[in-house]
Amino acid sequence: MDILDQVRCYAWIHCLITTKDENPTIHSHFREELNQIIEESFLKMGSPVGIINSSATHVNCLFNLNPNKSVQQVIDKIKDIASNFINSKLETQGQTIWEEEFSCISVDSTNYEEVFNFIRDQELRNLREPNTSEFSKLLELHKVAV
Repeated sequence: MDILDQVRCYAWIHCLITTKDENPTIHSHFREELNQIIEESFLKMGSPVGIINSSATHVNCLFNLNPNKSVQQVIDKIKDIASNFINSKLETQGQTIWEEEFSCISVDSTNYEEVFNFIRDQELRNLREPNTSEFSKLLELHKVAV
């Protein structure tokens, strides 16, 4: 057995994917189904999921990056699959759903639970802070200064 066969990669990533121009494209009646499809897609790419939660304008994901794939490869695939699903639900064809850019920040074991709770509780937080962008909240959570 080669030593590389024993190597395990634990790179937890918090990713924020935002709808184009923050349009409320992710409707509540299919949000849970979208989350499930996204989770299944991560798993098919060898990236286990900690949690996924979406709102009308964005998706927050916490996933363990497959060491054989780049973040860009994984998120591009997720965006493509999610776009096809949303377009089918909205009965549109080829509509651009997502902003080109997305945000990803690595998560270590010391703040995994805090990030998990942040994603889980996003709806309540968005009600309390409706005028604060999710991106700003993500930067604050991870203590990133801009």
